Amino acid sequence: MKKMDDTFLAHLPEDLLVPIETVEKYTGLPRKTISRFAHGKHATGKKLPYYNFGQRDLRFRVSDIKVFVEDLRR
Repeated sequence: MKKMDDTFLAHLPEDLLVPIETVEKYTGLPRKTISRFAHGKHATGKKLPYYNFGQRDLRFRVSDIKVFVEDLRR
């Protein structure tokens, strides 16, 4: 995983819903891996909460992204 810029999401409101591209940029993970996490199908068993606005339009809450990334920390 690439090193994250802690200020990238810091300026956004905690309850803002952002597209998967924002999660890609923040985490450095590919879209397919993020999708696996969102649907609970990743090998780690971790789940990234999301909002479904259609088959190809997932949105993620900024606060959920931050918590998710912190949970991946070892």
